[in-house]
This record gives sequence, structure tokens and C-alpha cells, in this order.
Amino acid sequence: SLAIVCSELRPAFEYCFSFAGALISAIQIDTEEAKRQLDVPEHLKLEEDDFFHLPEGKTVNH
Repeated sequence: SLAIVCSELRPAFEYCFSFAGALISAIQIDTEEAKRQLDVPEHLKLEEDDFFHLPEGKTVNH
């Protein structure tokens, strides 16, 4: 499946984490916000956009 996040969760390098627990907590908060953003109607409609679908029989190799 494909997940698209179309907004910035927070500015890069905004925080300086003094210990691993603070970083882990921030990642968990960002993960929950990203999940909420995936349910925003304007983001859900992108799931059907042709840009994100390959023609039948085509594959992408990374």
C-alpha cells in the first residue's frame, strides 16, 4: 500500500533532543499526527489520483 503525507508535521531541525526518550516521544507524536493527516478528506482523495497508479501489468523495481 502507499501512504501519502501532504503536509509538514513540524519544521525540520526545530528540536534538539537531550536524550533518546525525548526523541522517541517526538517520533510517536509525529506518527500519530501523520495517521490523522491520512484521514483528512483532501488527502484521502489523492489515493485515487492516477499519478499514484501504474497501468495494469506494470511494476516498479527499486
